[in-house]
Amino acid sequence: MPKTLKIAVAVMLAACACVLFTACQSPFPQTKSVGLTVNYLKGRNYEVVRKNAIGKSEGWRFLFFTQAPNYPEAVRNLFFNAGLPQNGEYELINATSENTYGTDYFLGCFPTIVVTGDIIKLTDLKK
Repeated sequence: MPKTLKIAVAVMLAACACVLFTACQSPFPQTKSVGLTVNYLKGRNYEVVRKNAIGKSEGWRFLFFTQAPNYPEAVRNLFFNAGLPQNGEYELINATSENTYGTDYFLGCFPTIVVTGDIIKLTDLKK
């Protein structure tokens, strides 16, 4: 085998090893915990509808192809799981999100964003 072919094969094997062992090295945006401060919650102008509601968005990565999870989808799933419409009548407060990368399967992984929060319904904004 010619020397240049041996070098090319070695480079290809090294590149494949890098792909296999770095499949989930954070191509996705880092999501931090978020707290929502709502200034119009005063007195008894709201009622808590659901506590600790949970929604999640899942993505995937295979080699260099990615489908990142997204925060808006996780919030939509949170309202869906709570059985409530996301139409402005209900508000999400005390929201936190967690970004995980799941199990690394050498060639890819399944990252997830999980959003947890309380859902309230505003009863009267004039109070």
